[in-house]
Amino acid sequence: MDKFKFYSTGHSFHRFMNPTNIDKLMELGWACGLEFRRDAPETWRLANLNAKLFGETAVERSATGRPKRVLDMGCGKGGLGFLLAENFLVDCLGVDLSDGEIRQALARKQGAPKGEHLEFVLADGRECAKSLAAEGRKFDLAMCIGATFIFGALEDTITALEPCLADGGVLAIGEATLNDLEGAEAFRREVSAEIALRTDYELLQIIGQRGYDLTYMIEASLSDWDRYESLQWLALHRNLAAQPGDATARAFWERKRKEQAAFIQKERKFFGWKIFVLERLADLGL
Repeated sequence: MDKFKFYSTGHSFHRFMNPTNIDKLMELGWACGLEFRRDAPETWRLANLNAKLFGETAVERSATGRPKRVLDMGCGKGGLGFLLAENFLVDCLGVDLSDGEIRQALARKQGAPKGEHLEFVLADGRECAKSLAAEGRKFDLAMCIGATFIFGALEDTITALEPCLADGGVLAIGEATLNDLEGAEAFRREVSAEIALRTDYELLQIIGQRGYDLTYMIEASLSDWDRYESLQWLALHRNLAAQPGDATARAFWERKRKEQAAFIQKERKFFGWKIFVLERLADLGL
């Protein structure tokens, strides 16, 4: 089975290829220190989240300086990059190994608002990170949202992206988690002891050991999870309905049925998903 085609087909209806939403990603941009564009179309979303915390940012933190350099590893079809470019003062480089996803991103870039601030590259993230570091390219924000498998795990992702960070740079890493210690033990007993998911606390310890401070955390709700999974079910159902005699479409649908059963029966009650914003402890003189 072509894993890239399966993934691309299953995410046909997704704007963002993770269990999150536009409000939370706007909040992520703010938490990572990005500056709003004065003509940002989605600024009102962030301002409405919490007037006390965010209400001043649309004016007082509107963009006046140079674009922040952003790296998006495992960017998929570029949904997050497009959102950031339209609303924040950034130049964003998106990297993905899926030819289909990168082709979609490049097609959308043509004529997209602020498309000149976006670059998409078809490449292996591991090799690309090494090349960027060797070239001395530095980024103010390096992201790997829901794609730490590229490097191995969260700690490997930190190690791979750290050489690409500019002074004062920020990491944003999206990672599936286990909800709590009791749930982690149940998951490892009932589902799999081989899947390397950790609790928030276990990840917090790793983050500190790697020399970083957890400065912000954005959690996916159960509704975010259900929407993310359900959009895949719908896409793969529609794909088979459009070509009922196609063997590949049937195989994709059958895989979906198995994954759907596992999600509803067990995974849904154990899984969480977070975006962790990390800044260097060394920036504090520690």
